[in-house]
Amino acid sequence: YEIEELAKSIEDNFFRLNIDQQAAFKKIITTVENNTSDIFFVNGPGGTGKTFLYNTLLGKVRSNRDIALAVASSGIATLLLPGGQTAHFCFKIPINIYEDSTCSIKHNSDLASLLQIAKFII
Repeated sequence: YEIEELAKSIEDNFFRLNIDQQAAFKKIITTVENNTSDIFFVNGPGGTGKTFLYNTLLGKVRSNRDIALAVASSGIATLLLPGGQTAHFCFKIPINIYEDSTCSIKHNSDLASLLQIAKFII
């Protein structure tokens, strides 16, 4: 990613967020920058700016040279997120799920290492 370009776009995009989105952005980024683990739920009807917020968050984390993974439930949704992947692909979730199904991420694999060092997963 072009760090300087990301930083500029984040600055511009932040001021395009509404008040609630800015509050969510600040809270989430503070959590990421403080290396604190947390889970956030962003909800709203279609067209209310969730994807714009997600992309602004991804850009902010990446502009700090940290790893941010963009994961979605469908291939179509991944197209809206820079570097997006389906959850099934990213986390090696089997397509057919059974009672004893597990993700097939090997303990010492590159993917396991990536997940351990990722600062942000959306």
